[in-house]
Amino acid sequence: MQVRVGDRVRIDPFPEEAEVFEIRQGNTSVTLGVIFHPSQKAERFVFTPEEFAHRVRRLPSLWEAFPEKALRLREPCLLFIDALRMRLAYAFDPHYAVSVTQVDLLPHQVDAVYRHILPLPRIRFLLADDPGL
Repeated sequence: MQVRVGDRVRIDPFPEEAEVFEIRQGNTSVTLGVIFHPSQKAERFVFTPEEFAHRVRRLPSLWEAFPEKALRLREPCLLFIDALRMRLAYAFDPHYAVSVTQVDLLPHQVDAVYRHILPLPRIRFLLADDPGL
């Protein structure tokens, strides 16, 4: 098992995840320095190579685990991407609110709303009088 500085590991019997800040491999021992999260407690361990292979498990990073989870849980991933697209739609299409309505609007209605009513903060309640806006 290949463990590098910055990897997340789980060491038996400790329940917390740890981040590796130091690793030194010798002929007969492996020295592992970790910081446990969320307690932020730093520890150094000395293992034999067999004990290291048995007790230390490397956890996948977020980027390694993402494709597997995204492909397995396809529906939530697609819903998240679609929600993000809708959240940022105004940045790419300033008339997005009008384009998603089920009412066919006339150009003067769009002009009245976006150029005259919306810039005035006290008159926004007039939007409720116009169907579709």
